[in-house]
Order: sequence, then structure tokens, then C-alpha cells
Amino acid sequence: MRTPRTMIITPIRYQNKPMGVIVFYSLNGVIKISDVESHLFSNLSSFLGAAITNGKNFASKDGSATK
Repeated sequence: MRTPRTMIITPIRYQNKPMGVIVFYSLNGVIKISDVESHLFSNLSSFLGAAITNGKNFASKDGSATK
């Protein structure tokens, strides 16, 4: 595997509590991340936390997680 040139590691959060991490990286070259892009990654990680939690809640209420 090639060496990452730019890496962003951000926590996946739900209600401001961490539940995992997501890593974005570039292999082609160094990329300068703007404040807007940094905010986008933060919002994306919050959205993923909500989506994961909603999926777990749906599966447990549906009973499909135990089948």
C-alpha cells in the first residue's frame, strides 16, 4: 500500500458521544483542507453516527437483528 499524503481522522459521534472513527486520506499528494471542508467532515461524522444508531434501533425493534 502506498503512503498516505494527507490524512484526516475524525470521530463518528452521536449526541456528542464518540462511537467510532472514520479516516479519509489521499495517496496522490498533499491536500490543504479548508475550514469549510473540515466542517463538512465533522458534519458527515455526526450524520454517520445518527445513521448507525437509527439502524441499530430499527433492527432491535424489528427483531431482525436476532433472526
